[in-house]
Amino acid sequence: MLVSEFKKIIEPTTVLGKGFTPITEYVYIEDKTIKVTNLESFVELETENPMPFAGCVLAEKLNKFLTSMDKDAELTFATTENVLTIHYSKKNKFAIPMQPLRDFPDTPSIKYNDVDLLCSFGLTEDFIKTLETTSKFISTTKSDFNGVYLKSNKMYGSNRDIIYIGDVDVNYENSIFIPYSLIKLLIKFKKTFQILEVYPFGFKATGFGATLYHSGYEEVIMPKFDNVVSNYKPFLNIKPTEELKSSISRIGNFDGVVNIHIEDRMINIHTDNINETIEISDFIDENKYSFKFNTVYLNKLLICETISFVKTEGTNDIKGLVGTSENCKIICAVMY
Repeated sequence: MLVSEFKKIIEPTTVLGKGFTPITEYVYIEDKTIKVTNLESFVELETENPMPFAGCVLAEKLNKFLTSMDKDAELTFATTENVLTIHYSKKNKFAIPMQPLRDFPDTPSIKYNDVDLLCSFGLTEDFIKTLETTSKFISTTKSDFNGVYLKSNKMYGSNRDIIYIGDVDVNYENSIFIPYSLIKLLIKFKKTFQILEVYPFGFKATGFGATLYHSGYEEVIMPKFDNVVSNYKPFLNIKPTEELKSSISRIGNFDGVVNIHIEDRMINIHTDNINETIEISDFIDENKYSFKFNTVYLNKLLICETISFVKTEGTNDIKGLVGTSENCKIICAVMY
């Protein structure tokens, strides 16, 4: 078998990180089946042809060896219960530790019975694209925000300070929480998996000779994102110009918070380090507005087609900014 052929087959198994037990450092290979797990996720691959050896081989060493080799090199394999020996060229060989097949954890497939299926939906290109975008808005520290929520054809991602809402074709009345640990795998396997099924105890993704089981599903109550949406009613709209985008990007290199003053079709953005003024031709309002805003969040809003302002009723106090495009909305409060 050529290095390029073997590497292509093994490569999908490299996406899982190590777990807390030594066996998670190994990849299971037998006949046409390849398995890998970190005890949270479990991946099974079915190959077209039988593999050239059987056993649990140390994954990291195997991957490093394949990466170091010429892709057109021919490989042959010999095994004992504890060692895989790979022969290449005429006299060269490389040894990798092995474990018996019986030591590898059993597949969790028996648990995933159709009777328990809560819902399923297609992992389309549009869905994965929305998933990837939404996951950029989630928290890395708060468990109930370290993932995305699906509900009624909407996908929500938030870190408490900013909310991203994207349109998706998943019409399920209860909220579904997809943790970031699974999101990373779905994005990594985006050309492999076609269907995601949700069960009371986990997720199952299938497609193109591969199956992914991910444990730990639980019915997490979705934060009241819809209440936030109803409270943020835009009153002025601005189209982000290239000049505005360039200015915000430049200012963001120096400071994390900017002062924004709006008056007479002019937006003045300044910090202690930099001061810039941009004319907004489609801005019509006789009032003056001043507020502070996070530059990271401001850059995120600029991906939208329109940015709207939200103010406290009866005052000129800007409450937040809302970005809208055809298939998404971003909401963020101002800083005081």
